[in-house]
Amino acid sequence: MSSEVNSVNIITDGDLIRYFTSFDCSDGFLLLYKGEKLLYVDNRYYFASKQNAKATSVLLSEGSLNEFITKNAIKSVGIVYEYTSASFLKDLNELGVEVYDCADYIASLTSVKTDSEISVIKQSCQIAEKSFFQLLPFIKEGITERDLKLELEYIMAKNGAEKPSFDTIIAFGENSAVPHHKTSNKKLTANQPILIDFGCLYNGYCSDMTRTLFFGKPNEEFLKVYNAVKQAHLTAFENITLGTMGKVADGYARKVLDDNGYLKYFTHSLGHGIGVKIHESPRLNVKSEYVLKNGNVFSIEPGVYLNGKFGVRIEDTVALIDGKCVSMMTSDKNPIIL
Repeated sequence: MSSEVNSVNIITDGDLIRYFTSFDCSDGFLLLYKGEKLLYVDNRYYFASKQNAKATSVLLSEGSLNEFITKNAIKSVGIVYEYTSASFLKDLNELGVEVYDCADYIASLTSVKTDSEISVIKQSCQIAEKSFFQLLPFIKEGITERDLKLELEYIMAKNGAEKPSFDTIIAFGENSAVPHHKTSNKKLTANQPILIDFGCLYNGYCSDMTRTLFFGKPNEEFLKVYNAVKQAHLTAFENITLGTMGKVADGYARKVLDDNGYLKYFTHSLGHGIGVKIHESPRLNVKSEYVLKNGNVFSIEPGVYLNGKFGVRIEDTVALIDGKCVSMMTSDKNPIIL
């Protein structure tokens, strides 16, 4: 937008409001205007936000947006389309302002993490990884995907997590070949792979981790696929550096899987940014021209999915520090066989 146009950015997403104000609010909006952070909430949050929100001012939301736009002669409003409801957009349109997507601007503020943010994400990852290893003794023949999911989420909560950072995926056998499998009541039987994709929220920041295990004696095909995915993960991890473009990062893993004959079974991107949201900037995919910077935090998660058989995914949350990838997870990538 032209600097001559009087414009304001409006945030309605609760995660982003928490990011900018350190206040957890499920209903309200934040105005970013001329260096100020103006938080608008209803009566339920007013007194708590007055005490705790890191905002320039806190105001009651009812009728206030119209008043603000009129008083300040606002001509255009930036919103993050992906996180803004249709009803809020309708309200803006009725106010007669030009509306545009400010997602790139918000991403420029959130995609490079401070040292303190990285420290919190690391703690979130430590809770997730610790919980994963505490879960292993519960993996027995006959347990259902759903029961194992509930157990993992309970363990993460006991270890200090606020909640899961996304809907935990537990997939047994052929279900592991579905990248976003919806956890079911399928029971574990002997000689099955187990894919566990999970993470937790800690102090407002997410973690993301995937491990693929084998319950019983793995066959040659599983081990071959596992080793190819492991090699793809490690190759990407070792080669991604300061200045690497997102599509180049994705290509490191893709080439390994291509060399092993599995490229067509890699059906998603290499990774995504992780912060107050489980999916944010930067994106590491075949089209991304984002140039990676120190302070970026993202996933490295190559996978191979053989429909009707099994899938393998290995994922860590990593940070780019001093020009190199640093994993937030401490465990190696060797197959866990139970």
